[in-house]
Amino acid sequence: MNHEAPSAAAPQSVLTVQNLQIAFDMGSAGIYEAVRGISFSIPDQQTVALVGESGSGKSVTAMSLLQLLPDNARIHPGSQVHWAGQNLLELHGEAIRRIRGREISMVFQDPMSSLNPVQTVGDQIAEVLRIQGGMSAGQARTRVLELMEEVGLPEPRARAKAYAHQLSGGQQQRAMIALAIACEPRLLIADEPTTALDVTVQRQIIDLLLRLQQTRRMSMLFISHDLNLVGELAHAVVVLRRGVIREQGPAEAIFRSPQDAYT
Repeated sequence: MNHEAPSAAAPQSVLTVQNLQIAFDMGSAGIYEAVRGISFSIPDQQTVALVGESGSGKSVTAMSLLQLLPDNARIHPGSQVHWAGQNLLELHGEAIRRIRGREISMVFQDPMSSLNPVQTVGDQIAEVLRIQGGMSAGQARTRVLELMEEVGLPEPRARAKAYAHQLSGGQQQRAMIALAIACEPRLLIADEPTTALDVTVQRQIIDLLLRLQQTRRMSMLFISHDLNLVGELAHAVVVLRRGVIREQGPAEAIFRSPQDAYT
C-alpha cells in the first residue's frame, strides 16, 4: 500500500458522522435496525473505506448522507452528519439538492440503473453541467469531451453520442464516474463501484478512482466488502457488521494488526 506519510497536523475532516441510527419500518414484520449509532469522520483529501459483508449497513449509511433512503427509512433524531457547518440530515428540498452532485457526489454499483437509458451519455453529463454547473450548451459540450477523456473513455466523441446499453460494463462505470465528478465535488462516495465488473476491469476502475482522488484533491468514501480493493486506495478503514462499527483506524494499522476478531 502506497500511503503518504502522515503530516505533523492531522487533516481537517470534511464530513463527520455522529451517532447515526437508521431503522426501516417493515410493516407487519416490525422495525429493522440497519445502522446502530455509528460515528466516523472523512478527512480532507483522503479516502475512508467502509467495509463489511452484505447487510452490514454500508450502503444504507452512504445513501443517508445525501438523503437518498426509501420512504420507510427512519433516522433517529439524535443522528448527525456534519458538512460545512450544517447537519445534512436536517436539510430538505432545494437545500439538499444543491449539495448533491455539486459538493458531494455518488457513484453507484450498477451504472445501468443510474444512467438514463433514453438519453445519450454525453447529453446526461451536459445536462448536469448546465443545471448544476451553470455552463452554456457550448461550454457543456466541450467539457463533456474533456471529462470523458479524463476517465479514460476511448473515442470520447463517439461515446458521447452513445446510449448506456451501447457501452460495455466498464465504459458505463467510467461514464458514471464522469457524471459524478462533472461539478468537481469535494467528496465522492463510491458505493461498491466494481461489483458487477470482471477482475481486469475492476483493477482499471480502482486505478482511475485513485488517480482522480489524488489529482482532484477530493475526499472519498469507498464502500466495499473486498478488503483487497480497500488496501489499494484507503487511508483509513471503518469495519461494519450488523450495523455496528467493530473497528476503525488507519488502513496500515488495521491491515498489519487488526484488533477485532471479525476484521
